[in-house]
Amino acid sequence: MADVSSPKSEVDFVNQASARFWASTASESVLDALMSRPEGLSSAEVKVRLVHFGPNTLPQPARRRWYIQLALNFIHLFALLLWAELSSPGSPACQSWVGP
Repeated sequence: MADVSSPKSEVDFVNQASARFWASTASESVLDALMSRPEGLSSAEVKVRLVHFGPNTLPQPARRRWYIQLALNFIHLFALLLWAELSSPGSPACQSWVGP
């Protein structure tokens, strides 16, 4: 069972509660809270918000180094199953490699 007092659990709870709140709120109230309107923002408002809040983008995830990714390709679940099958002496796959 997950530890409810952990920071990740608290963040998840807050995000879920926030999502439920916004989903159950009337659209007019949401637009008022976001200082927007049904037809959207004007170009001037977009520029001001872009300067104030920054671009609406997600951060790029950190990339793994190529040699770490290569090593991980040998130890994922299906690779391990293949290694286990090939390492058992009486397996048909092993006999086909070694010959009769």
